[in-house]
Amino acid sequence: MTRWTALFILSLTVSGAAVRAAESEPSPPPRLEFTDSTPDRLGGLRRVAITNVVLEFQTKVFAEYITGRLSKVFLARGNSYSDNVLAGFDPKSLELAANQVYDRLKADLTAAGYEVVPEAEVLAQPLYQKLRAEMGWPQGYHFGNREGHSLIVGPSALPPYLPPLGERGTFGNQKQIKGDTQAPKLGMFDAAKMSGSSSYAAGWEVDLAKALNAHVLKAWYLIGFGNASASTDWGRQTGQTATSHAGASAVMYLRDEQTRIALRTPDGDRSYARESKRINALTGGYRPFDGDVVLRLDESVFGAADFLAEGGVQKNDESKGGFLGMLGSAARGLTGTVNDSSFKTQVEPQRFADSATEMVLRLQNAFIAKLPR
Repeated sequence: MTRWTALFILSLTVSGAAVRAAESEPSPPPRLEFTDSTPDRLGGLRRVAITNVVLEFQTKVFAEYITGRLSKVFLARGNSYSDNVLAGFDPKSLELAANQVYDRLKADLTAAGYEVVPEAEVLAQPLYQKLRAEMGWPQGYHFGNREGHSLIVGPSALPPYLPPLGERGTFGNQKQIKGDTQAPKLGMFDAAKMSGSSSYAAGWEVDLAKALNAHVLKAWYLIGFGNASASTDWGRQTGQTATSHAGASAVMYLRDEQTRIALRTPDGDRSYARESKRINALTGGYRPFDGDVVLRLDESVFGAADFLAEGGVQKNDESKGGFLGMLGSAARGLTGTVNDSSFKTQVEPQRFADSATEMVLRLQNAFIAKLPR
C-alpha cells in the first residue's frame, strides 16, 4: 500500500460530523518541500510574471487487483477491477474557479512584497505568445495521468500551456486511459506538434524572464474527487470462486507531487533533459521540475465530500445483452476476471467548483508564505 493510498483511506475514516467540527479548528500546516532547489536561487529579485495557473481536475480513477496464474488455476482467484467517474461537473464553473485562484495569487504575492508584472505586459510579450502558440492547451480538454483521466483549465485571461515533456514528471507522462474520456481530446496532429516544440519551451521561458526582468511564475494544482478500490479474497469454499470486491468513495483532495509552484529565473537552466535527480523513492517516478525553483506539496491534503449531489457515489448498471454482452463475458472469462465494476460520483456543479477553490486558496497561501520576502 502506498503512502498516498494509506492517507486516502485514513481520510475516509473521519465521519462527516467530525469533519464539520474540525472546520472550526486550525488545520495542521501542509507539508511543503523544494524539489532539488532552494529559494536562494531567486536572488534579490522580487519581481514575478505569472504566465500559467493550471487547475487539473481528476475525472476518472482506476483500481485493479491482478492475481497470479497459479492463484487462478488452483484457488479460483480472479482479477478484480473498478473505476470511479466524476459526473455532473461544469467546465465553465471550473474555469471561473481558476479565475479566482489567479486573482488571489496576484493579490497575495503583492501583499508579500513582490512586484507582479501587469497582465497586459505579459500578454504583449512575443515569447509568451510563442509559448501559448506552441504549448497551449485548450480550456477544459482531457489531459490524463497515471491514476486515470483528468482535464485542465486556466484563467480566462491566461489559458493553460504545458511544461516541457521532460519536466512534467512520471505521474503526468504515464497516462492511463480506458474507455470514454470526460472531456474533449486534443487531436493527434496537435499533440505531435506540441511534443516537437517541447524541447524549446524551457529556453523560451528563460528568455521571457530576461525580457521582463522577472521570475516567470507558474502554479499547478491537481484536484481529486474520490477513489476506486478492487481486491480478491484468498479464502474460498471448495468448488466456488474466491470472493472479489470493488468499490468507490468520494472526498476532495489536492494531490502531492503534482501540486506545485515553479519559478523560472532570468539566468535559468535552458536544457531539455532535467529529471535525473528528481526520482521519488516512494513511487519510483520522477517529480515534476518545470522551473529553477520548484515548491511542491509533499503530502496530499484531504478535504470533505460536501460537494455531492443527490445520489452521491453510485454503481453503474453496465449489464449488456446481445452480441456485445457476449463478447464482454467471453473476454472476462479468458482473462480470469471475476469483478469489473464501474461507479460514478455525482456532484453538484457549483459546490464542487467552490470546494475546489477554497482548498486551493488555503494551500496557495502556504506556498507564498514559503517564498523569500
